[in-house]
Amino acid sequence: MARRRFFSELDETRKELITMGEGAESALAHSVRALLSADRVSAEKARALEPQIDAMNKSIYRRCLELVALEAPVASDARLITAMLEAIVDLEQIGDYAEDIAELALGLEGKTLPPVHESLERLAARVCEMLSSALDSWRNMDRDRGLSLRSLRSAVDNDYRSLFQELSRLLTTSEDGVVPLSLVLAAKYLDRVARHAVSVAEQAASATSDHGQPVSEGAY
Repeated sequence: MARRRFFSELDETRKELITMGEGAESALAHSVRALLSADRVSAEKARALEPQIDAMNKSIYRRCLELVALEAPVASDARLITAMLEAIVDLEQIGDYAEDIAELALGLEGKTLPPVHESLERLAARVCEMLSSALDSWRNMDRDRGLSLRSLRSAVDNDYRSLFQELSRLLTTSEDGVVPLSLVLAAKYLDRVARHAVSVAEQAASATSDHGQPVSEGAY
């Protein structure tokens, strides 16, 4: 009975991690919308989600410690618990970056953005897609999907470098340097979100067997 309770709580903790990831995903989507569309409401929604993400981070951390105390985990269980502990750090950071982007969007309110909208939108879309795929890795415990995200980094790197070059030129020619500088920071935050998304996905892969099942599946 204790073992059944342990695995039930383990799965509930994984589901809470997914909920936390969905919160970070929503915060990122709102912040990107705020930046691209000068949407104050979306910026406020992104900011409001950040403390909720932090609260779930603390809750999952506490639940993982309780799982270890509940029953000494075997190696496969320990891998899953460790993966969750590491993934929530990345998700919490993504929530922070989403809030930072929202703050930048609010600071740009009423200002005219330079003609980099298409490049910025392309970068943001790729990053949001990567985060969505990372969460799918945890929903389905899909090892192959989790390991595939690193290959998408090159496209994000190319988008980021191209946008950075455009904005660097504007920094020297724009009358209001605040606007291109804010967009440089937003692009940098998006690039960092992509890095954390890869980490989240690879943590799911590390907690999954070569056969595509959670490492502790055989103990159910």
